[in-house]
Amino acid sequence: MSTEIRVSAVAFLRHDGEHRTEVLTVRKRGTELYQFPGGKPEQRESPVDAAVREVHEETGVLLPAASLRPLGRYHAPAANEDGHTVVADVFTTVWTGGTPPPASEIAENRWAPLGTPEVTPDDAAHPLAPLMFRVFPAIAAGIPDLR
Repeated sequence: MSTEIRVSAVAFLRHDGEHRTEVLTVRKRGTELYQFPGGKPEQRESPVDAAVREVHEETGVLLPAASLRPLGRYHAPAANEDGHTVVADVFTTVWTGGTPPPASEIAENRWAPLGTPEVTPDDAAHPLAPLMFRVFPAIAAGIPDLR
């Protein structure tokens, strides 16, 4: 039986200049898989408040809570903890800035193209956490107009 890990995560969405949508992904130090910025809520912290705090810690970006749109709650195998399931409250936000710098425990930030076949779990240059494959289709299905 797997143990559940509750997290809040934010999918930053932007246009790449070629009318393709990209999603910001982060890789924590000492890990290989890219995932959304976010993390575990503190005691009595709402999912939105946890998302705002974690994004600020990991990217230096202070998002207004009102800029976050709830996408849903998703379950997936945890990326860095064997035998655990991550239960993620995922939010989206439209981003018009550059790539936020990595901060806190983040080693690298990269933009991943949304819905392209070259981004797979076997992509050695940009391997994604299992949660991403649950969430990317939902983002693609309800993507806001970023133009």
